[in-house]
Amino acid sequence: MAGRACGSASRPDTVRRGRAPAVHRGAPRADTSRHHRLPAHRQCAARSQAAPGPRDRRGQGIHPRHDRDGERLGSVGDNRSVIRVLVVEDHAVVRSGLTALLSGELGIGVVGEAADGSSALTEAERLRPDVVLLDIDLPVVDGIAVASALAEQLPECRTLILTALDRPGYLGRAMSAGASGYLLKSATPAETADAIRRVAAGGRVIDPRMRDGGADTVSPLTERETEMLRLASSGAHAREIAADLFLSLGTVRNRLSSAVGKLHARTLVDAVRIAERHGWL
Repeated sequence: MAGRACGSASRPDTVRRGRAPAVHRGAPRADTSRHHRLPAHRQCAARSQAAPGPRDRRGQGIHPRHDRDGERLGSVGDNRSVIRVLVVEDHAVVRSGLTALLSGELGIGVVGEAADGSSALTEAERLRPDVVLLDIDLPVVDGIAVASALAEQLPECRTLILTALDRPGYLGRAMSAGASGYLLKSATPAETADAIRRVAAGGRVIDPRMRDGGADTVSPLTERETEMLRLASSGAHAREIAADLFLSLGTVRNRLSSAVGKLHARTLVDAVRIAERHGWL
């Protein structure tokens, strides 16, 4: 009995092998966790503080950029800080590249795309962008006609021409149609983004390469003579031009002859070539 009692004393009942500690009814349950459980609202706060934010490749924290008033920049929905741009370009690869380029610029957001002049007018009316980045050589409706229509229908929308056409006549026609800027496609990404910002702020932008090339050259042709030469360049004969413009055949021939003389050309074909070279068509 004594030995049994001694063995029992060296091994308390609460630590018997294979059994959990005895819990008496009515006694408070011991907290076996390492830390006391926090209230729900404190658990959420603790997790939010412990959760790491987005990191860059070096493991540094990435923080969103804000303007002077504390507003986050780079969101298209923030109309106050982001310049909304509509990209109009008929070549899909170029259009996608421009969209990707501008989407990565701080304070610029692409809100839509269009592949021809008619779609450009529809999208501009629907989206109401701040700036339309517009090519000239577009199907259905050319870019200069689109710029003219936008200046009349959406005067608050600014138009920036982005084209490969470096002939001075195109510059004069585009600016007369209401464009706010004229930029060549040889411009760098930084120059393109800067031109968009300047145009959106109410400024005018002309590619320096156009200024050096005699961009102030004015066409000596009247609007009707230009229209006739444009039709002639597409292969139309004098009789067809007269039918299209509801003019007499004699009137058409006289005005075509006048255009040839003003351009100091030898033939009608030569006059068309000179006018195209200067961008007057």
